[in-house]
Amino acid sequence: MDSSTLPAQPQVLLIMTSADLSGRMGRDLLEAGYEVVTATNSDAGLEQARRLKPALIVVDRLLGSDSGLAVCNA
Repeated sequence: MDSSTLPAQPQVLLIMTSADLSGRMGRDLLEAGYEVVTATNSDAGLEQARRLKPALIVVDRLLGSDSGLAVCNA
């Protein structure tokens, strides 16, 4: 199988205000073979989710003035 037929790495979107937590989780996901995209607020996260359609989205429950649950309902 040549590289043009290999499946792309599953993409995970991390929407978190904590750069420390996002960084640690992102490193673990990269080591596990995932492509990681991050956003630090709900607006950027929703835009990336709509544009990229990642395989998984991990949302911080508390996103500053927004609730992580509100992001999930959007």
